[in-house]
Amino acid sequence: MSLRLPSRSTRARLLAAAVAVTALGAVPTSAMALNPPASIGFGTTLVGSSIDGTITVGRECTDGFLPLCEPTPVSWLVEDDSSFSVVGGTCLAPNNSPFASSCTLVVRFAPGGGGPRAAHLRLSAPAAPGLAQAPERSIGLTGTGDVGAITVSTPAAFDSTEVGRLATVRRVTVTNAATLPVTIASDAISGTDAADFFRSDDQCRGVTLAGRASCTIDLRFAPSAQGARAAQLTVVAPGRPQVTVPLVGTGDPRTAGPQGPAGADGDDGAAGAAGAAGAAGAPGPAGAPGPAGTPGAAGSSVTATGGGDVSAAAAPGQADSGAPRRLPAVVACFVVHRGGGRVASCTVHLFHRADRRSQLTMFVGGRRIGAAAIVAGSRGGRVTLALPPSARGFVAVRVTG
Repeated sequence: MSLRLPSRSTRARLLAAAVAVTALGAVPTSAMALNPPASIGFGTTLVGSSIDGTITVGRECTDGFLPLCEPTPVSWLVEDDSSFSVVGGTCLAPNNSPFASSCTLVVRFAPGGGGPRAAHLRLSAPAAPGLAQAPERSIGLTGTGDVGAITVSTPAAFDSTEVGRLATVRRVTVTNAATLPVTIASDAISGTDAADFFRSDDQCRGVTLAGRASCTIDLRFAPSAQGARAAQLTVVAPGRPQVTVPLVGTGDPRTAGPQGPAGADGDDGAAGAAGAAGAAGAPGPAGAPGPAGTPGAAGSSVTATGGGDVSAAAAPGQADSGAPRRLPAVVACFVVHRGGGRVASCTVHLFHRADRRSQLTMFVGGRRIGAAAIVAGSRGGRVTLALPPSARGFVAVRVTG
């Protein structure tokens, strides 16, 4: 026990009192009493944290005439549960004032586990010379430890899902297993294949859950590749251990769908460039002779001569002596090719006794290729008809009018 001597003025008063008591022949009957509260409750506290409470202890001291208390510390002892301890206070200091009517004790509650906790704090004050021993006092200490954990249900593995498609929803339930409220700060997906998993509905993030309350998170799986895919969901709440649950699924190969209908025809493309000219074909066979013309009117005659390599002759069955013929008449220019050249024209000579107008129509292989008009009389008339490059055999010229 440590003692501190009273001040000079206090010692003087004590000496005066002792002298007075001795002179009166009185016997000192000194004592000290502690008057703490019967109990103190700390309420509910999270396991892993602590809370402090202050207890005021009253003191009563008499030494027969003067209210004096020895400046001695108060002894304490916690029984039954180490979750409680004394961590400070003026009752523990040996230098408290001998005239103080109370002192304090600071008691800390740091629950060592969940559920109700209880202990007893026993107090005593050592007896000083001339003072009777103060009776021991007991204070009940109570509190509740809150485990404070949050629980997260582990979702079943997602169904095997074709790459690029969505799997059926999996729901996770987050529960506040404590009696104190807790706020869900975050719920994040991480891991190698985190991009293949996502939250489709989140009723937990930022929500404060009352004691024993729950919330839900809906998860989806959309594999980006074949094979096993894995990630994890981590739920975090301040002051509580974070909880992580696994997320797993399997990506299946893509399956080919049925062939779709044919699309509409596109627009026509631009016309291509003209091809090179083909080689000239072989000469065709000579055409059959044309029908005999109607005899010309009396006194008329018609002959034909060719320009270039052409021999002129009357139509088949007619003489080309230049004798008068009836019109209509048909004359022919026979086309003869020599040395690779071609006939450019066919000239028709026409004579009438009197001036008259006649019509000349030219045919090649029975196809009409040109026409011309001519006025001829006794002196005759002449017209030259141009021949196409394709002319072969003979060119028939029909003269009418």
